[in-house]
Amino acid sequence: MGFVGFRIHDLRATALTNLLEAGVKLHVVRDIAGHSDLRVTNLYTRPHDDALNLAAAALNTYAARGR
Repeated sequence: MGFVGFRIHDLRATALTNLLEAGVKLHVVRDIAGHSDLRVTNLYTRPHDDALNLAAAALNTYAARGR
C-alpha cells in the first residue's frame, strides 16, 4: 500500500522549498526545520523550475529602482 517512490522527506522538502519561494529567509526556514546548519537545509530545498527566471526578474526590478 502507498505510493511507489514516495518518501516522507519529499513532503519536508516541498514544505521547505515552498517557504523559500514564498520569500521566507533561509535562516528562518532553517529554524523551522530544526536544522543547526544551513547546509542541511539546502539539502532539502529544490528550486522550482522558474526560480532562475524569477530571480532575474527580481534583480531587474531592483536595478530599475536605482535609476
